[in-house]
Amino acid sequence: MSEGILLESESFLCRMEAPLAILTTKRVSFDDLASLETKRELFGCLEALEGDPRVRALLFISGPGVLSGGFTRSWLDSTRAGSDDDAVPTDDERADRDLLVARRLNMLSQYILKATRFSKLLITAMQGEVSCPFAGLSLAADFRLVSQDMWFNLASVKEELIPGGGLAYFLPQYVGKGRATELLLTAGRITAGDALALGLVSEIIIGDDFEASCIARATALSERPAHVIAGIRSLLAYDAPSLEAYLAEEAKAQIRAMNE
Repeated sequence: MSEGILLESESFLCRMEAPLAILTTKRVSFDDLASLETKRELFGCLEALEGDPRVRALLFISGPGVLSGGFTRSWLDSTRAGSDDDAVPTDDERADRDLLVARRLNMLSQYILKATRFSKLLITAMQGEVSCPFAGLSLAADFRLVSQDMWFNLASVKEELIPGGGLAYFLPQYVGKGRATELLLTAGRITAGDALALGLVSEIIIGDDFEASCIARATALSERPAHVIAGIRSLLAYDAPSLEAYLAEEAKAQIRAMNE
């Protein structure tokens, strides 16, 4: 695998700058995440990176607004599609909707499990608003670098949605069950500063060139022996079966909540 661009699609750009692989999100939607073609391309690229000895870390960079609440709004729109806003869906409409949602949630779960089981150092770099599913996904990473204006949008309860992305699984591991319950039910918004104090992010990146600063920081973080990184990551992922079981239950809870 040579230096330069490794994957380019409408959703992702992945390039090699050894010892880093840099994955940039251009856009994220349910259609993107539910696409088997997108998954095949991205997972194939990630598997190739895991087998490349030059790569010690994957830096996942999202642009401002890419991981925003628009994702949650698209979720709401998709679950309400096919019926008038005030109409009660028929049994067939509800069954079709539930099947579509289950498929999308299953695909999102596969991305979370892939992140958890990835053998190289995984570093996320986030800017602006980050909605619930991606807040949860970020907590599967080893390090989370954020801009000063980054904030976690945990307002899914106000939208009558169950928090997704494994958030209710990962969050108690960082802040404890009691604090996690409080945050999920009442927080709504967690600023970069508050997230740093809670241990939900690793570092706030100061400066005008966010991407360049994150690349420099990720390069420094990756200066550990590759076999040590792989060994530590495998130990930290020992409870992956419990995460898989949790994600299946999370999907059921989200579908039940939609049908209330």
